[in-house]
Amino acid sequence: MSQITQKFSPLFADITGGKFLIEKLGYAEAVQALERCFNRMERAVTTFKGRVAKRSGSHIMAVFGTAEEALRAACEMQERVETLPAVSGIKLAIGIGFHYGTLQNENDDVFGETVNIASRLVKQARLGQIVTSGAAIATFPASLRQMTRALDLPPIKTKQEDVGIFEVLWKDIDNTSAVGSTSTACLRLRHGDREILMNTTIPLITLGRNERSDLVIKDQRASRNHCRIEMRRDNFVLLDISTNGTFVSPHDGAEFYLKQGATTLKGSGRLCFGQAFFDEIPDLVDYEICEEPQ
Repeated sequence: MSQITQKFSPLFADITGGKFLIEKLGYAEAVQALERCFNRMERAVTTFKGRVAKRSGSHIMAVFGTAEEALRAACEMQERVETLPAVSGIKLAIGIGFHYGTLQNENDDVFGETVNIASRLVKQARLGQIVTSGAAIATFPASLRQMTRALDLPPIKTKQEDVGIFEVLWKDIDNTSAVGSTSTACLRLRHGDREILMNTTIPLITLGRNERSDLVIKDQRASRNHCRIEMRRDNFVLLDISTNGTFVSPHDGAEFYLKQGATTLKGSGRLCFGQAFFDEIPDLVDYEICEEPQ
């Protein structure tokens, strides 16, 4: 059998939350929920000229001709998955890692050190995070290289080199497309007697006990830097970076728990920090998606 050696970009994505779904819903219903997540990820792969090489359990491996295609597919995956509704209060999320280098390709099966490095990179990715290597970043255009940052993590050691680990600031990549946007979408946030209107002029809000936060949360269950809300195109994305998590209570749906992950806010509801909603919580934030008058 012939073996072909070429440069490709292997990508690994890992779904988290599946174990909790099985415990709560049972195997059959949990598999259906995971399948919806896989379908969204696979559409992102094909959109950017990749192919799914392997899929098992809660993992997917895809291969792309360039690192930029892998990057854009990874961003698309994160976007698609974070808009999935929570299932029985459990929010699925993914971590992604990809690399660029020489692969061995035999009968559509890819293997080699580049694949091994990519599989180790995904293990370093948190929920809602994309990580990559310097070899991949070196092939990006300048505009995309600026959207990465080195992580303070030990490098991945191989026989040939130590591979540094970088984060792709994928939300910033999307935000750059909003420059000069004529979007009229806005998000109204109310906290006590304070109100903030998010829009293209104010596309980022921070929340937490830190006095420098845009909305200061006094409750000790909240982290100093608890979460942030970012405008991306016409959507408003809540990103939790806290210790105790955020409880999201939509007015038209069930409350769900978000920790170290992201979700797109819809309609209106309440945000509670480190504890579930009840009527006497003083430190909650009301939110409402609205539209600014033309």
